[in-house]
Parts: sequence; C-alpha cells; structure tokens
Amino acid sequence: MTEEREYWTLDELVALTETVQEAEIEHAGKYIKFQWCELVESEEPKFDLDETMDESSKNQMYMDIGKQRCINMLTKANEKNPEGPQMTEELWDKLPSTLRYKIQNTMMGVDVSDFQVG
Repeated sequence: MTEEREYWTLDELVALTETVQEAEIEHAGKYIKFQWCELVESEEPKFDLDETMDESSKNQMYMDIGKQRCINMLTKANEKNPEGPQMTEELWDKLPSTLRYKIQNTMMGVDVSDFQVG
C-alpha cells in the first residue's frame, strides 16, 4: 500500500513566517499555553564565531543564540497577536530551565522521543 504524502507549497511555507502558532504543553501536572512565530533570516540573531574561543565559551555563545532565537520568536508572536498567551523575555528568564527546554523543543519541532539514552 502506498502512503499518501502531503506536501507544502512555497506560499504555505512563506506564510509560516507571518502566522502565529500556539501550543499547550504539560509541565509538572499542569498546562501552559504559549505562542510563537517563525523567523525569517533577517530576524535571526547574529553572531561572529571566534575560532580561538575555548569550547566552554563557544557552548555558552550557542546557548545565548538559542535563547535569543526563542525570545525573538515569542516577541514576534506577541506583536502580531497581543491578545494571545504572552511570554516575555523577562518572564522567560524566570522560568524553570526544564520548562524552557520543553517550550524550545516545541517551537523548534523537536520530538524528544527520537532521542535514546544509553
């Protein structure tokens, strides 16, 4: 039996950068709603990689870039949909890191069940 696939059109993909997406995730027995919007290249955080940096500094820089990317996605959604579930940079910095990772994974489309431990 042949599996029928659905394909994105280019217009649909471009529209993602203007569409506010919303999700609800479970964390510690309760749920949280949040919204985000995909970024275009010009909205992505920029960085200059210094090859002389030690691994610890590089890792910190990558973490900072990832954080800024998520904040940019949340902020863009907040501007496009001010009535939606607002997540600000100030609030983001106060959230438990495990919750931030869940939110980041959702926004990035990462399925953690694909990763195996051991």
